[in-house]
Amino acid sequence: MLWIAISVAAAALQTARNALQRKLTGLLSPVGATSTRFVYGLPFAIVYLAAIAAAGVAVPVPGAIFFAWCALGAVTQILAMLSLILLLQLRNFTVGIAYTKTELVQIALLSAIVLSDPLTWGSSAAILVATFGIMLLSTTSTRLSWKEIVLGWTERPALLGLAVGAGYTITALAIRGATLSLHSASFLGAGALALVTILAMQTLLLVAWLAWREPTQTLRVIESWRQSALPGLTGAAASAGWMTAMTLEPAAHVRMIGLLEVVFSYGVTIFWFRERPTARELAATGLVVGGIVLLLISVA
Repeated sequence: MLWIAISVAAAALQTARNALQRKLTGLLSPVGATSTRFVYGLPFAIVYLAAIAAAGVAVPVPGAIFFAWCALGAVTQILAMLSLILLLQLRNFTVGIAYTKTELVQIALLSAIVLSDPLTWGSSAAILVATFGIMLLSTTSTRLSWKEIVLGWTERPALLGLAVGAGYTITALAIRGATLSLHSASFLGAGALALVTILAMQTLLLVAWLAWREPTQTLRVIESWRQSALPGLTGAAASAGWMTAMTLEPAAHVRMIGLLEVVFSYGVTIFWFRERPTARELAATGLVVGGIVLLLISVA
């Protein structure tokens, strides 16, 4: 169950990256803040790839299909990150992160259709339980009702959350498709190669966009290196974890473990942003954790 440990670590690192990047929204534009995640993450990813190669880990030779999957994942992750930055400006940190987990059902269905990844009754039940917990987090009124739960998804934060989830869904499938196309027994080498390739594509796209549309932001991104280096490091480490785990296990299962990010974010909400979660948010998080436990039982 190595993929579980890797996924838990990736969720913790991604929580740290999201919290750190939220601090950049006052310094940079949404695109500028998004670019730091990739521009400052790429050097760390290259060092990681070089280190495992030097340690004797086999790095597979990529083909055209690999680069096509990587290009798709690079673009959709950029769009998802932009939506996430806008989303975190509208609701508190924990609820904002919860909205992004709408990807679960999407990943499970599309993985089964596109990549033929197995979807068992146990994993399906786990996903539904956790998704219901996320739906509870989307409600805003003091009175809880089915109408409120449904209408909550028509608000702007929910629509942005759906956009984030869709972007991450396609990104996860693209990563899984890219690593599977390598037909490599080296899960570390395949994951690291995908990481560097996608980050390089994203860096080129965003630097070109900033130079064309927001030239003043280019200088600000460079000047913000003190604030951006740590989000870049944690983001690259989290991505390395996700890509490695998805090489070993279907994307739906990996991203299900990623729901621990909602739990970790409570620590950030309470101790860093000084935001107090409600009883409903705590109960909903219990459902999310319960869904994760069901998943672990079903795949054990």
